Amino acid sequence: MRCIHVFPRFKETDIIESIRKKYDYLYGLIEPHITLVFPFESDIKREVLREEIELKLKNFKPFKLSVSRVETNTEYGYYLFLSIDEGKDILKSLSDELYQGQLKPFQASWDYKPHITIGRFENGKDLLAAYKEISALELSFETIVDRVYVEVIGEKEEAIIDYTIKI
Repeated sequence: MRCIHVFPRFKETDIIESIRKKYDYLYGLIEPHITLVFPFESDIKREVLREEIELKLKNFKPFKLSVSRVETNTEYGYYLFLSIDEGKDILKSLSDELYQGQLKPFQASWDYKPHITIGRFENGKDLLAAYKEISALELSFETIVDRVYVEVIGEKEEAIIDYTIKI
């Protein structure tokens, strides 16, 4: 399985990670991330995929990303997200562009909303309790996004960076 992400390099990543350590079972397996192309299994050769992604990213430039809001999401489970403020439209365009061509068959059926998952829960009660705790914090993070990462998902759901492509 492969996946394509942005790993935002916030100065305050330790704050995000302390929240994830408590509420996200993927803490320690993958850094805080924004998924552009969700996990997919394919026979596309590594170099062919890399060339296609590089070609698609030529139309993009590094951009500012800011995050300051916590929200819940119950569409496909019980999740706590950091919502993207600035850079959301560019992330959506990046995702849309990457899903053209060879990755089209793997496009998700839901409406893409860029976010950073900071919690995964079994039920709405636990989600609401965590939301109340986290939303009381003043969170504000900014960075410049200048690359995307193609990863391989390991047997234990760990992220193994296959390669990085600069925007």
